[in-house]
Amino acid sequence: MSKETPNNQASNLASSLGPLGLVPKLLDPKDIDFGNRCRSDYDDQGELLKSIKEHGILQSILVLERPNQNYLLLAGGRRLKIALDLGLPTIPALVSTVEMDEYTIRVCELVENIHRKDFTFTEELKIKQKIHELMIQKHGIRLAGSQEKTGWTKQNTAELLGVSKSSIISDLRLANVIEAVPEVFTDVKTKSEAKKVLEKLVRKITIADKAAEFEKRTSDLPKNNLVNSYLVRDFFEGIKTIHDNSFDFAEIDPPYDMDLKALRKNNGFSSMYDKEDYKDSYIKDYPLFLTNLMKEIYRTLVMGGQGILWLCLDTLNTAIDICTSLGFSCGYHRIGSWIKPTSYGCQSQVPNILLAQSMEFFIYFTKGQNSKLNIPGSLNHFSYKPVPPSSKIHPTERPIELIQNILDVFVGAGSRVIVPFAGSGNTLLACANLKMSAIGFDLSKSYRDGFITRVYEQPYQNYRSYTHDNREVC
Repeated sequence: MSKETPNNQASNLASSLGPLGLVPKLLDPKDIDFGNRCRSDYDDQGELLKSIKEHGILQSILVLERPNQNYLLLAGGRRLKIALDLGLPTIPALVSTVEMDEYTIRVCELVENIHRKDFTFTEELKIKQKIHELMIQKHGIRLAGSQEKTGWTKQNTAELLGVSKSSIISDLRLANVIEAVPEVFTDVKTKSEAKKVLEKLVRKITIADKAAEFEKRTSDLPKNNLVNSYLVRDFFEGIKTIHDNSFDFAEIDPPYDMDLKALRKNNGFSSMYDKEDYKDSYIKDYPLFLTNLMKEIYRTLVMGGQGILWLCLDTLNTAIDICTSLGFSCGYHRIGSWIKPTSYGCQSQVPNILLAQSMEFFIYFTKGQNSKLNIPGSLNHFSYKPVPPSSKIHPTERPIELIQNILDVFVGAGSRVIVPFAGSGNTLLACANLKMSAIGFDLSKSYRDGFITRVYEQPYQNYRSYTHDNREVC
């Protein structure tokens, strides 16, 4: 936040509101009226009180001279309150000798308050919004590009506050959105974080609009069929409609480290995907969740069918025990990993103590013993850089090339694939590239909207997260 002094504030006000007729004077604090100000609580004096006790008041307050009345305080309420509390005989002031309307008086106070250190970013934004609105009420609005000479613009507000035009445009936009949908910003702590939330919100709306337009297309049957393979439905409900022995492969990326208490009561699991920005946390019900999940996978895989299960190492033993108990061939010799070759996308919650995680793990399993790799001799690790955040549909999205490589290692063209937690839909796109048929479930319509835009914006059966020179597709 800008460190404006009162003198600088007065200069900005004078240049934007017109001449204030400022005259420096020493005034008796008792001769100054606080007026009907938006702020009445001045208890947070802190370091300012200490400084005034030691050095006196070094920065002038701003007041308005009124005929036959006390001076009216325009800016400097905390300094005036301290002066009165300390019984100071005089206080330095800049006295405005011009007549002011209520709009100008209110704006002077708001400009002062906008630089308070104890303001939250939402309070700061509301003040900027109010200043802009007050000046439009006073002068009328002048739209950008207009040839009119009168009216107030965002450029005028920027000059009044001593900030750039782009800054005030951004702040006013953010203030309007927070006012319209405050629930979206409930847990947001900083302005920079709020701007990211706004960008995501705008992107989500844009993608939803594009997806709705794409879905109106009727002539592109292959892409339409691919879109229809992504079902916005709870897996545990949708799988009930699937016959036994229907799939050759399962790619499973479950909410293995999420709080299942937050999930809808539907077999005890599943609706966390309604919350797109879920936060990982340990779940006590993971064994029950995974048991119910893998029972359905076992039922719907053909004999000799295969699959992979993404997991964290904390749940490795549990996952292997459950899969083995249900009849899958599985063990510690069936562990694979995704290796991220750069530090980009790697994280550590305590970076000063723990190394950043650059690997994600899965176990692979088979139903019965009669299964072979499609590409014998393949390594158990796959090296691909992460999808950049700006390109992600889903927070834990993996690149299409990675999934395609894994699928190709295990099963060949024509295979049928089940994806219980479709997320970004990248597994469905990888299956399309490999001429495999697939079906995926997820509870998030917005994830499916992002998937639809990818289906139609890229060539069919040539879907990628990277360009040919190995840069990300944005």
